[in-house]
Amino acid sequence: MAMKLFRYFLHKIKHPSLKSVTFASVNILPCMKRICFLIFIFWIPFFAMSQESDVKQSSQKSKSTYLDLFVGAAFPLGDAYPSTDKKNEKAGFATTGFLVQGSFDWMGKRNLGIAFQLTYQNNPINDKVKDDTLEGTLFPIGSNHWQNIYIMAGPVFLKRINKFIIDAKFTGGFIISTSPVFSMTNPETRQKENKTASGFGLGVSTGAAYELSRHFALRLNLGYMAGFPSVSKQYNAQQYWDPVLQQIIYTAPSEIKISKTVSTFNGGLGIIIMF
Repeated sequence: MAMKLFRYFLHKIKHPSLKSVTFASVNILPCMKRICFLIFIFWIPFFAMSQESDVKQSSQKSKSTYLDLFVGAAFPLGDAYPSTDKKNEKAGFATTGFLVQGSFDWMGKRNLGIAFQLTYQNNPINDKVKDDTLEGTLFPIGSNHWQNIYIMAGPVFLKRINKFIIDAKFTGGFIISTSPVFSMTNPETRQKENKTASGFGLGVSTGAAYELSRHFALRLNLGYMAGFPSVSKQYNAQQYWDPVLQQIIYTAPSEIKISKTVSTFNGGLGIIIMF
């Protein structure tokens, strides 16, 4: 049964209508396929165990709400977020960092529910580019960090198998990002302006936990998160004195827009609090 479901899911991902799906000119489907395959491998031992525990579960009192917290590593993926190529307008110059995540899961019938998730993610800027200057700016990138906040919600599947708890979530929402790559140079003052970007975010994750007591469990979490933050600023027309023409020259109003793609594989340990 599990293999049939997995094959059906892969068939849907390969459907022609999805092959052209892109976000911010970066195709994330290859990453999503690999993560889904890893999640399936991760779940194989639990499929066998679940066949033996269904009868026992019917006599147990199920919990309806779960709070899970975990800390882990965030590994940049793709050809944009970790890229150090200044010619790549989507380059993020990110290196391996960390994330802290909290999720509140409300469970309904048939092991299905809704998850509300808040994530803080931090990825340092690659030292190789700290002295480089991006096109359209007057200041070096510097040795700073990406700081991303995801606010998302979505469906969750959660099943108790003896003392084990397995879950899978698909969430969508917003990402709020700060990073040196979103800095702009004001054409009038020639000063550096740090900007905060925002956009659409999504995530898919799975976890396995072992109950330590009636209300606490130790959890291993694996997942993939992507975000598409952007920021723009409109600047007024500027004027300057042209010594050749001996007159004041007015420039047209200008707009600076910066769009990036955040993409990470995440893994870590945490706890589940069961109510």
